Amino acid sequence: MSSNPTNTAPVKRACDSCHRRKVKCINEGTSPCKNCVSAGLACTYNAIPQKKGPKGSRAKVISELRENQRIAQLTTGLPPELGFDGRTQSSKFTRTQGLLPAGLVEGCIEYFFANVYPSEPVLHRQRAQEAAVNMERSTEAYCMIVALCAYVIIQANMTVPPGLLPRPEMAQMSNVGIGHVLLEESVRVRNGYDYHENPTHLTVLTSWFYSGSYFGLARENTAWAYLREATAQAQLLGMHDEETYKHDPLDISRKRVLYWLLFIAERYGLQALFLQFAAQWL
Repeated sequence: MSSNPTNTAPVKRACDSCHRRKVKCINEGTSPCKNCVSAGLACTYNAIPQKKGPKGSRAKVISELRENQRIAQLTTGLPPELGFDGRTQSSKFTRTQGLLPAGLVEGCIEYFFANVYPSEPVLHRQRAQEAAVNMERSTEAYCMIVALCAYVIIQANMTVPPGLLPRPEMAQMSNVGIGHVLLEESVRVRNGYDYHENPTHLTVLTSWFYSGSYFGLARENTAWAYLREATAQAQLLGMHDEETYKHDPLDISRKRVLYWLLFIAERYGLQALFLQFAAQWL
């Protein structure tokens, strides 16, 4: 006499991102799952199941996943208007065409390494050149390069040659005014994707350049906010722990310097705010 087979519910398989992050995959019959939508990650089922390992920092894992998917997007040539999850960005966050010609990008990068890098060695020349090449396809790279250009113009007093100005009407603007236009462009475009959830090294650099630029514009509250933002992003990436990037020969010393610049600048800012507050009550 044969027995009826036991009815068992099918075993759900976690998507690649949830499996890598070691979180419960919340999938109600739709794709992508809720976790991937929330984190802005591609929801795939390509990985071969592996044995469970020790839990790690989820923030670092998300950052790693985001970086891998960003690189994959660059290699497949997705348009810059697409966010990390493949959805089209709002038109209010699209780039201003022709605002940053190649000659201006090259000039700003050269000025940075000639005049800023000796005191702020936070970016390797090769990384800057890679970002410049990828900025047409990567929103993150675009925002960092535009922020760098704004920084060297506003904070490092770079004079933009008339031949490199993207628009004729900008010839009547001051140097700081030109830098301000670039700064606002970078901030506006970056607000089109969720860079808070999954920061990268470029994210930290962009916030650092924002902070310095706004200090140069005497907008100290905004500068302070971006300085705190950059410091928090660096902490999420584990930049305080050199074990997280000791195998990266190009960036190891730059990440170390960037982290300590952030640490010192933030502590100095806290002290300055305290003295300002105390002076009001003395």
